[in-house]
Amino acid sequence: PDPQTLQIRNCGGQPLQWEIVEDCSWLEAAPGSGVSTDQINEVTITVNPSGLMPGLYIYDFKVEDPNASNSPVTIRVTMPVGTVLPVPSPNYPTIQAAIDAADNYDIVLVADGNYTGDGNKNLDFGGKPITVRSENGPNNCTIDCENSGRGFYFQNEETENSLVDGFTITNGGVRIYCEEGSPTINNCNISGNNGCGIFCYRQSNPTITNCIITANKERGGIYCDYSSSPTITNCTISGNWAGYHYAGGIYCEGSRLTITNCTISENNGPGIYRCAGPITNCIISGNSAVEGGGLDWCSGPVTNCIITDNIADYGGGLAGCSSPVTNCLISNNIAREGGGLYECSGPVTNCTISGNLASGRRGEGGGLYECYGPIRNCIIWDNVAPLNSQLCYSTNLTYSCIQDWTNGGQG
Repeated sequence: PDPQTLQIRNCGGQPLQWEIVEDCSWLEAAPGSGVSTDQINEVTITVNPSGLMPGLYIYDFKVEDPNASNSPVTIRVTMPVGTVLPVPSPNYPTIQAAIDAADNYDIVLVADGNYTGDGNKNLDFGGKPITVRSENGPNNCTIDCENSGRGFYFQNEETENSLVDGFTITNGGVRIYCEEGSPTINNCNISGNNGCGIFCYRQSNPTITNCIITANKERGGIYCDYSSSPTITNCTISGNWAGYHYAGGIYCEGSRLTITNCTISENNGPGIYRCAGPITNCIISGNSAVEGGGLDWCSGPVTNCIITDNIADYGGGLAGCSSPVTNCLISNNIAREGGGLYECSGPVTNCTISGNLASGRRGEGGGLYECYGPIRNCIIWDNVAPLNSQLCYSTNLTYSCIQDWTNGGQG
């Protein structure tokens, strides 16, 4: 397995003199000690499964400083060890044949190539905690559904220990379908499909990391419904298309997602629709919709995001969002009304809202339109509209810089 990085950072007033306490034959943490004032210290965690019997190995090590109020902090490392089943091979001519033969924590290792036909699509783990991995990454290994069927189907209460890693999945309906299944999906390119890229249904909580999800149709990049809570990290979701009632990028209905460090761009339909979970450190740009080009009716906090160059009839950047919007750049978005934000009720704090346009003939609120939540410590500048260029019907303002503002206020 690849080494992992642990980040340690002091949040107190005195230097943190930390030390790692571990005694595990298959784990190494280096360096084993250090000092942090306010900077991040990185520790490389390496595991070595050589000589271990198949199974799931779990070890908890501690990070200690006798003077720290929260010492010790326990870090859990989980390492599955299994047998490698190569595909194709005489015993396993197809991917599904290897999956069917696999025991818990085995690894199905798929050689470079283009995989088609029965046994290489509609792949079903059957609830097993196994890994299906390409040998050399998604640029070298493709599951081609030939416009019929799915890539993977998780329907048997799979957990994060059911892992798909390193495939291009193309030419089908829904590429990865999760129904009461919560797998881990890493390093996959999911593109060119007639349905959405990943479908999460009925309490499916997959972990989706380092994936490119692009050029999918009907319901966009990722579709979530019925109390599903995926975690989406370091992904690019772009160029997807959805109908009027769906989102081009990520659609959430009755679901709570966690979206971090993602780029959501150039989708036809809102970038993110009805997300109830946190959206952090994301770039949301170039999306187009009837309402909420970047984000539409989201109720989870939006933090440290760049929301730019989106287009909608109402709310080019954000529309109908009830959550806090904090430390964001909202710029160069276009709508008939509310170029930057439209009818958002949550607090807007430490944001720059600039260069947005309300383009309607009598459009109002180039920056903000009817945003009744508190607006604090914001810069609202260089927005354009026929009427009320910077903001319209948004009066709860403190400690902000607003171009051409003459109505007084606090701060």
